[in-house]
Amino acid sequence: MVIFHPSQQAITLEASADGDAIFVIGSAAPHPHELHLGNYSVHTSAESLALGEANIERLRQLLVAAGDRRNASGTTPVFRG
Repeated sequence: MVIFHPSQQAITLEASADGDAIFVIGSAAPHPHELHLGNYSVHTSAESLALGEANIERLRQLLVAAGDRRNASGTTPVFRG
């Protein structure tokens, strides 16, 4: 993985003659807000990050409490509320 900094310079890619190579390049416009990175989510404020991560933990606890719900068609736990 490579992260490129904003620039107007060209990016040169070179593969050896020994085999095939596949390059996947992704880019995006800079986000207009400061980002707060969590373990499982990204938010635009520390407060919303804390709420989001707390909700993820709440859902994790519900899944653990539900136990093994696998069946022939797969696992599909749904929690409302």
